Amino acid sequence: MTMPFQTRRFFAADAGGSAGAKPAGTALEVLTLVLDESVSALNAGDGLQIPDDELHREILVPLLPAMLGDKAIRQHWREQSASGFLARLAAHLEGDAPAPQWAAADFEIHVTASYLAGPDAKALADTLLSEESLREMTAELMNQILHVVWGRLPVAVPAAPELVAPVVEPVAPAVEERELEPAAEAFVPAEELVPSAVEIEHEHGVSPWVALLADTAPPLPTMVRPAKPSPLRGTQHTFGGLGDRGWQARNPLTRQPMM
Repeated sequence: MTMPFQTRRFFAADAGGSAGAKPAGTALEVLTLVLDESVSALNAGDGLQIPDDELHREILVPLLPAMLGDKAIRQHWREQSASGFLARLAAHLEGDAPAPQWAAADFEIHVTASYLAGPDAKALADTLLSEESLREMTAELMNQILHVVWGRLPVAVPAAPELVAPVVEPVAPAVEERELEPAAEAFVPAEELVPSAVEIEHEHGVSPWVALLADTAPPLPTMVRPAKPSPLRGTQHTFGGLGDRGWQARNPLTRQPMM
């Protein structure tokens, strides 16, 4: 039968004697199962070695099943969560404490609880409250029953985790890195890179060759010619008495022949 929390319940006796298995459920749930199974085992007598004396034959065996199944008595045991059988059971289920055992103090039923119990349960609870030795005998018998029923309690086995196939990411093939070659420079004609002389002259108003020579050519030295004396002055060809005009003051074509 499939149970909640993804667990499978089965009896510990069918688990191949696994010693580390713990009963399934909470402490209150396991306590109810222990009491129910104890009543069944005590009524059947299977696997029990009950002493053949008057106390067992006349008191415990006839009245103990009624007390174990009584609601008021069970409520009394549920309320003993700090020091009773329920506390030891919880310590075992929730931690590393050993499996619980019944103690004589667990059968010291308070009169408030026994007052609300049925006739047979009340008669045994009142007797146990007054007889300490009888409480010890009851605890021994209950532990013998507990040893039988403990293996019948359902055990929670965690469900096996589902195997999930690992996700394998595809490995991209290795790409060989190529050494990048420098891009070939586009050929540009020289006439597109250097503007023509006509364009420069049109833009700046001067020929680039004139500007180039003006910027690069060294300045020409200034030539000073020395003053040359007039060949006509101070010679026989000077025409004296003619004033500053010299020979120009007289037209040579009008000269008279010399006598």
